Amino acid sequence: MKNQSVYFETLGAAFESFLEYVKAAGGELVETDFTLAFVGGVSYGQTRSEHYELASLKGKKTRKFAHVTLYRLESGRYELTNYLA
Repeated sequence: MKNQSVYFETLGAAFESFLEYVKAAGGELVETDFTLAFVGGVSYGQTRSEHYELASLKGKKTRKFAHVTLYRLESGRYELTNYLA
């Protein structure tokens, strides 16, 4: 798996990186409509977290989740943290 960036200029770029991370780890998400994930965006200085159920991980059914946390810096950039557990 390649190194993932931590800071992004747009919310869409950060969320796209999260989806690529899940795919690179061999995960497949149950949730397919992500348009509602961060409706309203993330305010300056605010942190928002979402959790998505994994349908499978490396081809096997699982009860794990993909976790994503976005923090919006005062500069307007987004800080991304994500993991599978």
